[in-house]
Amino acid sequence: MVNFTFSYHPNIELIKNLVEGFIEKPEIDFLRRKIHVDYFEFLEPPKIKRNMKFKTISPIIIKTVKEDKGVLKQWNLNPNDIRFYENMQKNLIREYKEFYGDYDGDEYLKVVPTLVPSREKES
Repeated sequence: MVNFTFSYHPNIELIKNLVEGFIEKPEIDFLRRKIHVDYFEFLEPPKIKRNMKFKTISPIIIKTVKEDKGVLKQWNLNPNDIRFYENMQKNLIREYKEFYGDYDGDEYLKVVPTLVPSREKES
């Protein structure tokens, strides 16, 4: 049995349909196995402030396109690469525009890395 926790999502219709689907058929297919969902809950939306830090539960994967032997291939960016944060910000803005239809610039969203110094090797 599985418990699901849903974080806030601005598309209430999407969440409503998802919950109604679980009520009608409380199971999901995962790796070709049926798993029964016996409990789900919703988290309250976060209180948005001017400056906030976010912590993710799962890793963030940011990709770019890179040419390799004349062929364009997807390439995972490392968090030590500033393009990781630039691409993350571009992606968040693109998704915001798709959902809300407009965006007013850097006033509302600026992804700033928190750099943690690496430990030096012990001799």
